[in-house]
Amino acid sequence: MLSDLRLVFRSLAKARGFACVAVLTLAVGIGSSAIIFSALRALVVDPFDYPRSEQLAQFWSGDGWPLSPADYLDLEAQMDSFRSLGCYSPQSVNIGAVDAQAVAGVNATAGVLQTFGVPPLHGRWLLPEDCLKGAPKVAVISHALWQRRYNADTSIVGGG
Repeated sequence: MLSDLRLVFRSLAKARGFACVAVLTLAVGIGSSAIIFSALRALVVDPFDYPRSEQLAQFWSGDGWPLSPADYLDLEAQMDSFRSLGCYSPQSVNIGAVDAQAVAGVNATAGVLQTFGVPPLHGRWLLPEDCLKGAPKVAVISHALWQRRYNADTSIVGGG
């Protein structure tokens, strides 16, 4: 085996151009793989640092399908082994009557934010009565959106 390695190094020393291209190709391949893996891990595997994140669970109906509203209501009524339960559906939301802007948002039940364990900085969490038919519309917005769109105006923050 040692003689084989000597032969490889002698061959690479004779063809320095090929050796440089091979080493450069390997370096780019290994470097890009490491970057992609790091980004994938940060964005998909461990995307957020929630309090007690090891206790969070996500439910699917089957084969990767999200829960239907009826399934969620059944789970909520029958489940007593979880502290809180919430359901959400990602969607685009338009904000503002003048100069309307589309932002990424979710349509969520009251239990979502409590389940994630992230308290609001200002205002309040959604309450179960906010989800009742005919209840006034309520929104929880991100701190960044509050600063960017509303100039951190505290008068738009309500406590209910």
